[in-house]
Amino acid sequence: MQADEVIRMLRHARHDWMNQLQLIQGYASMGKEGKMKDKINEVIASAEDERRLMNIKAPYLTLWLISFNWDHPYYRLSYKVNVDDVDLSHRDITMYAYCEELIRIFERFSDPNVLYKGELNLEMGTDQYIRLLVTLTGDFKDQKKLHQELQGKRFIYEATMKDLQDTQQFKVTMNVDMKR
Repeated sequence: MQADEVIRMLRHARHDWMNQLQLIQGYASMGKEGKMKDKINEVIASAEDERRLMNIKAPYLTLWLISFNWDHPYYRLSYKVNVDDVDLSHRDITMYAYCEELIRIFERFSDPNVLYKGELNLEMGTDQYIRLLVTLTGDFKDQKKLHQELQGKRFIYEATMKDLQDTQQFKVTMNVDMKR
């Protein structure tokens, strides 16, 4: 990573933290103690997930997730890391490549006028594999074709689609073999 890329990431991170602090300050100045406490708890939970993410020793996946919302303006992806202090360095590039290809597929079926929301959950499936579960919600173009394409990818263990009122929700499970 080049110095200018690091600076760009730090700028984005500072901007995001300032937004969070300004929301907390706003709630405090309006006397909305409940909303303020909720926001503080949300920020703490987010920092905990970020700590867990950095402790899995997967720098490519970590950078990809932390910078995702900055690099994909029509998507808002949060993440939950449900593992602690696991060394995933030997599968880092694989997890990163799977996630990157998955998003490229979704972007081909996306409308730039729509905001897509989602979450990535990283958890241990068994001793044999790590599970990446991605849930994305939004109004995707040609949903059936998108679903078929997802189901046809070898790196995707399972892909489901659920129709909601005006949108669709896709859940995609990717299992990454943990063997060295």
